[in-house]
Amino acid sequence: MGVLEADAEDRITAFSEKPEFPVPIPSRPDRCRVNMGVYIFRTEALVRAIIADAKTSSLHDFGHCIIPAMAPTHRIYAYDVLERCPPTKRYWQDVGTLDTYFETNMDLLAANPAFDLFASGWPIRHHGGQYPPALMRSSHDRDARALDSILCPGSIVTGGSVVRSILSPRVLVEAGALVEQSILFPGVRVGARATLQRVIVDENVTIPPDTMIGTSDADRRHFLVTAGGVTVVPEGTLIG
Repeated sequence: MGVLEADAEDRITAFSEKPEFPVPIPSRPDRCRVNMGVYIFRTEALVRAIIADAKTSSLHDFGHCIIPAMAPTHRIYAYDVLERCPPTKRYWQDVGTLDTYFETNMDLLAANPAFDLFASGWPIRHHGGQYPPALMRSSHDRDARALDSILCPGSIVTGGSVVRSILSPRVLVEAGALVEQSILFPGVRVGARATLQRVIVDENVTIPPDTMIGTSDADRRHFLVTAGGVTVVPEGTLIG
């Protein structure tokens, strides 16, 4: 992780990305300050820093180059979550890999999640587009079913089953399809009787009827399968 040094006023005096030997907190030699990857910049200052970096032969990496270069010359401050936030308002996950991204999203579906999207005292504000409510309806004598899942506006489940999954806006799950422990990005269409298990499907991908993904080792011949066994279907994939 990025490790930072700060003075008594929490002003950052040095920053090092993934150092082999992290600099500890002076008063706590067994701990160091790590970067949570959440930033608020003045636009002009950030643009100037990026332009300056672009003119050099650096790695052009945010953590390795931009922040370390700004620390000595700009007034950059840290926000100490452990000191400033009560335990009930502390939450952070590093989603730098596909497996951690998947598991963090699955954690949202727990009976008592560490981070509750629906907590009224900590509202999530966003603009995700103007879509109708999620719709579940029967089809060909098949009932639509959703268990322990999040269905975003504009998603439609027509006679299919959704179990411990997250459906983004404009997702369609057709009759007889099963979506289990999966994350479907906006615009995904799951054809009739298709099966998805532990799958991340990127935007606007169409899963043809009767397709099975995430159910066998054969997936490795066609898709990326993570170390944790999550199958990833990237944007633009055409499944025959």
